[in-house]
Amino acid sequence: MRHWLLGVCGLAMATVQAVPVLAQEVDPSTVAANREVAGTLPFADRADYERARRGFIATLDDPVIRTVDGRVLGDVTAGKDLKGDAPDTVNPSLWRFMQLSASTGLFKIADGVWQVRGLDMANMEVIAGKTGYILIDPLGTTEITEAAMKLVRKHLGDRPVTGMIYSHNHGDHFMGSAGALDPALAASGQVPVIAPKGFGDYSFAEQIVAGPAMGRRTNYTFGTNVPFGSKGRVIPPYILGTSKVVPPNHIVTQDGERMVIDGVTFEFQLTPDAEANAAMHIFMPASGTLMVADNATPSLHNLLTPRGAPVRDGKAWADDLTETLRRYGSSMQQIVSGHQWPHWGNAECNDFLTLQRDTYKFIHDQSVRMINEGLTPAEISNRLKLPPSLANRWGVRGNYGNVSFNARAVYQRYMGFYDGNPAHLDPMEPEAQAKHYVEALGGADRVLALAAKARSDGDLKWAVELLNNAVFADPADTAARDALAGVYDQMGWRAESYMWRNIYLSGAADLRGEKAANAVDFGSAGGNLGNPFANLSLSQILEVLSYRIDPAKAGDEKLTLALGLKDEDGLQLVTLANDVLVYQPLPEGAAVDGTVRITRSGLAQLLAGKHSAQDLIAAGEMSASGDAGALARLGGYLSMPSGRFNIVTP
Repeated sequence: MRHWLLGVCGLAMATVQAVPVLAQEVDPSTVAANREVAGTLPFADRADYERARRGFIATLDDPVIRTVDGRVLGDVTAGKDLKGDAPDTVNPSLWRFMQLSASTGLFKIADGVWQVRGLDMANMEVIAGKTGYILIDPLGTTEITEAAMKLVRKHLGDRPVTGMIYSHNHGDHFMGSAGALDPALAASGQVPVIAPKGFGDYSFAEQIVAGPAMGRRTNYTFGTNVPFGSKGRVIPPYILGTSKVVPPNHIVTQDGERMVIDGVTFEFQLTPDAEANAAMHIFMPASGTLMVADNATPSLHNLLTPRGAPVRDGKAWADDLTETLRRYGSSMQQIVSGHQWPHWGNAECNDFLTLQRDTYKFIHDQSVRMINEGLTPAEISNRLKLPPSLANRWGVRGNYGNVSFNARAVYQRYMGFYDGNPAHLDPMEPEAQAKHYVEALGGADRVLALAAKARSDGDLKWAVELLNNAVFADPADTAARDALAGVYDQMGWRAESYMWRNIYLSGAADLRGEKAANAVDFGSAGGNLGNPFANLSLSQILEVLSYRIDPAKAGDEKLTLALGLKDEDGLQLVTLANDVLVYQPLPEGAAVDGTVRITRSGLAQLLAGKHSAQDLIAAGEMSASGDAGALARLGGYLSMPSGRFNIVTP
């Protein structure tokens, strides 16, 4: 049996009880910086506004999303009333982008092709087959997907889902799939569910292995503890719901593979190692529609996402888009992406993909050139600028990713985190360094005075450097915390990227005492994910547990166990020695201390210390022979992260 996991997009967007951001004043230098943006970029170009409205059919009659028992999850229109010019506390480029992203509803793309946009973070494409609908990327939660399908059926007709395609392995594009299709129909083979090569493995690797840390950082990147408003978060709140996946029953392994689904021909171009490790473009020859996943969206994307992930390959990304232009350049008539609005017409589609390709290739190639000239990541990221022919095009502005972060990602991919300077070979921990730093400058009052001058001069990077050290030297220094929070406000209000804005403002909120009280707790049965093992195979569970062994708890323990899940065939040989957990299929005749079969919920409860082995055996959730307590002891050697660690303080 193949099990599918809860992606980080479902993990990380935990709700928090927000408190109002303090009424900070906008600095004159921030006002000036934002007005410079307004006077520099081509705001007279309104073509994207037409694209974002084109083909609109209808939106939800009731924008409130509820659970099956009537509990309110959120309003898909909340925070999307962004009329007029940008306030002084929002970068005008970002304000424009959020205005364009506010469209919510069902849109016609071409004959037989529609898109649901604005209900969730991602888009869902709907293609008319002979007997039903084929869906591409059925969104991130089942409740949103169900609402999307009600909208589709109301305006396009009540037809079944006869096929489903996942463009790539990021959870906001497939975790709601069971809201549109009964998994049993896919399991039986009645309905094809298609995914690219490596889909399951890369979903696990990117979204579960470092899930707790990614969850905490994702709360920063999406600003979940920052109130919505002109001084706070401008991206609408993400609506949390239920994640339940329909597992794919066909994996595309060959570039150019074609399939006919419910009478519609689809051609797949694999694009590994670009925006996602397992991804593909999807071409529909009958309509000339090309779906390019997240490899080309109307904003610069990330070569390394701030939430954390394996660094992406800018060269491969550009090369994939070159191949797309070669394959479909003469035949594509419209392009749809995983996010934001489409593009229409052959010339416009070619221009859009060329713009995207050239931007990623420029960042990659010029970063490599500067690496070979001996520049460090900080030097490259501060000096690398797009040429005007790219920088003045809206389709690659840094409203999501940006050039600075991507340049550092290229350095990391080729050179790693070390910049070659011996001073950085064995660095001090931040807290110890900060105490020396503040002492050397003459004490906290002197540091705060220098930072106040830097802020007054508009030198916010230097102000942050000073104040960050002051906070790490003495996290109880409220004056330093408030001062740093105030500078983060200004940097957030200037940021063109909504991710950068959210990160700065989240840091400010943390410094003022607001914590993400409901941060993701992947590791325990009592966490807000419920049973953390519900969607994982036994081997995946054991891989996660191997990263949780705490040597201080395990000591010199040696343990050998045959372990199986009650809903899976076979047993795993689990050994613990040298503070290392190793697992493999149980060899015939292997000697073990004990043999255990257990339910998923029982395993979560046992490892979390919620129930004893005897309790679970009595409840029928566990059977054991030999050393029945071995699995419980293993649970005692684990360190289960909560996802509530500090970021802006020690």
